[in-house]
Amino acid sequence: IFRDNLIAFRQWMKDKGEQDKPLIISEYGVLWPDWLKDEDGVGFPPARVSHFMTQTFDLFLNETYPDVGYPADDYRLVQAWAWYSLSDDSYYNGYLFYHSSRTISPMGETYAAYTAALSDTRYADLTLSVIAPVTDSLEHIPLGDPYDTTSVTIPIWAYVGNLGKVPVDDPVPLVTYLSPPVTYSVTAAARYTADIQPFLVATIALTRPAVYEFSDITVAVDPAHTVADPRPWNNVATVTLPSVVDARPDLQLTRLVSDYLTDAGLYITITIANGGIWPSPPVSASLVLSDLHGSLLIPIARLAIPPLTFGDEITMTAHLTAPNPGLYALAATVDDAAQVDEQDETNNRVQTTVDLRPNLTVSIVEGSTCVLGSGDLYVTYTIANTGLTEAAATSGTRSLDNTFGTLVFATERFSIPSLLPGAALTHTCRISLTSSEEDFYRFAVAVDDDDLLDETDEEDNQALLMVPILVTETLLPDSAAVITSSAGDLVLFVPTGTVTVPTNLEFVPVWPTELPPGLWRAAMAFRLAAYQDGQTVAYPFNRPLTVTWWYTDSDMAGMDEADLDFFHWDVASWQRIGLERTAPEMNRVRASTWDTGLYAFGWRRKYYLPLIVHTAQ
Repeated sequence: IFRDNLIAFRQWMKDKGEQDKPLIISEYGVLWPDWLKDEDGVGFPPARVSHFMTQTFDLFLNETYPDVGYPADDYRLVQAWAWYSLSDDSYYNGYLFYHSSRTISPMGETYAAYTAALSDTRYADLTLSVIAPVTDSLEHIPLGDPYDTTSVTIPIWAYVGNLGKVPVDDPVPLVTYLSPPVTYSVTAAARYTADIQPFLVATIALTRPAVYEFSDITVAVDPAHTVADPRPWNNVATVTLPSVVDARPDLQLTRLVSDYLTDAGLYITITIANGGIWPSPPVSASLVLSDLHGSLLIPIARLAIPPLTFGDEITMTAHLTAPNPGLYALAATVDDAAQVDEQDETNNRVQTTVDLRPNLTVSIVEGSTCVLGSGDLYVTYTIANTGLTEAAATSGTRSLDNTFGTLVFATERFSIPSLLPGAALTHTCRISLTSSEEDFYRFAVAVDDDDLLDETDEEDNQALLMVPILVTETLLPDSAAVITSSAGDLVLFVPTGTVTVPTNLEFVPVWPTELPPGLWRAAMAFRLAAYQDGQTVAYPFNRPLTVTWWYTDSDMAGMDEADLDFFHWDVASWQRIGLERTAPEMNRVRASTWDTGLYAFGWRRKYYLPLIVHTAQ
């Protein structure tokens, strides 16, 4: 398989017109550890790995294939190779030495014996590599002084080595194939006897910002083969250069932010970077503030941008006199005079909006529950100006109704004084309550409902508080009790002997949208809390409480009545309790509970998965 793959690869090279090039295997070996078994149940012990190694060496050194092999190497398939590994014995096989002890392995002994038996004929073996530090040179172009003197030179270095044991003391030509070719004279010491020194064989000069086209550069040492070198194929090297290099600056406006200070005006901060490899010249940047119709409100402000090298950026701030409150367009443009030939002109301009409007918000800070049939409701709410400019004096309204929409008291209007940015005021509303046939009151407060102000956001001008109507009952050990919700649709029956000491039980309805997640939909929810001597108690019941709920058709709208269920929240998730009795003809269900906490009548999602049955043919 190994030989067939090499022949196939060499055939591919020939088909592509590349037969007259050396093939170098930079790394190969047997990675499978010795404990791994092949398809025949045979492992990879040192003897098997060593046999593969020596057989492949024989193939590389001795077998020739005139149809596909490399002509300059007597038609061998491979001209150079490296065995893996020297000492990587952690996971892989084929190591010549043990990593920890640094002693030779059985594969290493085979390698040593094989190489010792090879011919030790002394010869010179010139080799050549060519390096062009294109990327490093282009990413570090120094800024000229003056700017027009900016330039960069890319060096082409040739490293001439000698892998043989015979030095090349008589100078031989080192030719760089330019137009015309350039020739140098070099010598090469025998391997390991001297450091290899680079030769500067060519340079590429870029003297102005432009798009450049490059060609590959080929270098050869001793091209006439005057040295007795058994491997002339490694005497030639070609450095591959990028075919096109865009050596132009690319000014980019990467940041545009505004900061409004009431007493100082508008501060604009911009960041400009050069993403091109060529330094940018001194340019200017402009700032334009206009209304949304494009009418110029403030004369153009200009900023002087100094030269920037590749990757550099500069952040600058400009001050503008702020216009009247409103919504504006702010545009920043770098090189607005279009004096720079750049890689990309589309990133020279950024536009954003500057919102210099007030923004009144209202939020309910505190709301209490209501005891059925008595008491006052106190609701505290805060009105704030979160905008950037002063909000003029305006007004607001507040109202209280039940879930039928029936007003408990007429809508009240209240005045709101002017508010500076960041200022807020707090109102507390006291409302005397009467009995209700619903489980909730709805308290609504709105600011600037006459829409006198032009604001940043009108959506936060109102807030709604659902106020549950609380029902309480004192439970006694020797008597039963019945607790009915304010709406009359839910009844809790507490049998005699449920508590051992007097216990106050609170029933608080909960608006379904305020429930923790986990249910598909809830139609009715409530919370039970128990108190003894003013302290909350858990698990106060010796007997179960019966919960009966009369629902309406609208409660079931869009849902399957048969799937209705009863759930209890256990801190982290909804747990099903289940229904004890259902009476669909009376729109009634009944369940039991032994505990306080949060409860809901509702539905869980059902997931239907397809069942796929495969029958063998």
